[in-house]
Amino acid sequence: MWHIYSRVLACKNIDSIIISTTTEPKDDVIEYFANEHGIPVFRGSEKDIWSRHLGAAKMAGADSLVRVCGDCPLIDPAVIDKGVSLFNETDTDFVSNRRPKTYPVGFEFEIYKVETLQKIVDMQDTYYSRYPFEYI
Repeated sequence: MWHIYSRVLACKNIDSIIISTTTEPKDDVIEYFANEHGIPVFRGSEKDIWSRHLGAAKMAGADSLVRVCGDCPLIDPAVIDKGVSLFNETDTDFVSNRRPKTYPVGFEFEIYKVETLQKIVDMQDTYYSRYPFEYI
């Protein structure tokens, strides 16, 4: 986790970093790590990843969110900066190097406008209220 944090910290186009994790007891160690290193942490639903990331973005007062998953230890700060520049230049809702896959595994990131994340959460809430299901 420290390695990924250090890599993202080296980005020139990112204002703040927040670790987003679940409220599950198994992830207490992640919050402990974040607190030990003075990294803000947001905890939310394990199953509702969109709401969790939206909560982290709102906690930061962000207009956009760069998402780097914990299984991307090879993330390159220059690649993220290139994506952020593209995101800002094109005024788009979403930029990623995941689909289509343009970089090897471990280099993936996604960038969202926070208002787009809010729309995703709202649509998801509407859908699941009509078609509820249980997680297994």
